[in-house]
Amino acid sequence: MKYEKTKAILNQLVADLSQLVMVIHQTQVIAGDCSTPTRSG
Repeated sequence: MKYEKTKAILNQLVADLSQLVMVIHQTQVIAGDCSTPTRSG
C-alpha cells in the first residue's frame, strides 16, 4: 500500500532527525563544557 511505504519513510526520517538532534545537542553540551561560548559573558 502507498500509506505503508509513506509511513515507513516518515518513521525513518523521524529516527534520523531525532538522532541528528541528539548529536547536535551533545556537541553543544561538549563545546559549552570545554570552551566558553562567544555569545555568553
